[in-house]
Amino acid sequence: MTKKRISLLGLAPLTQSGQGALIYGAAGGNGNPSSKAELRIVQETQQHIYLMQGQRRKAEHAAHEVGQIHQQSAQEFLDVAAHMAALKEAAKGKEYQAVVEEFNQRSVQLAAQHLFGVVEVSARNIGMDTARPLYREEEPIVVKVEKKQNFLQRLIGG
Repeated sequence: MTKKRISLLGLAPLTQSGQGALIYGAAGGNGNPSSKAELRIVQETQQHIYLMQGQRRKAEHAAHEVGQIHQQSAQEFLDVAAHMAALKEAAKGKEYQAVVEEFNQRSVQLAAQHLFGVVEVSARNIGMDTARPLYREEEPIVVKVEKKQNFLQRLIGG
């Protein structure tokens, strides 16, 4: 037996074709809001639904991009390590080989640190942008009230 979904706003669920998701409309016979308050509630609810769906798409895209950053940095690291291995194979003589091995070791560690830094900063920036709200209420208009001066105050400049 399926459970009936109940809206906390008193809105009747309307099924959306294709995804099986629910869209809440005004509870009533014809689906048209009967007052300005109901219309505002329906519009605000729909806006919040769009914002939540947009936030989910933003998070999904951010996760994909972070994954791409990790894949690219891993590929770059493999390229650096392969180049260092080729350099080691080309080394001739014990003295030269020891210098190349030390250089390779430090280079690989430094490359890994730089790549980790890029990944960390990039992922953090993507996360911060993902956390940024899609919708902000508009700032109220501030009206500057000017105090009217009487004739005597205008005359003496006060």
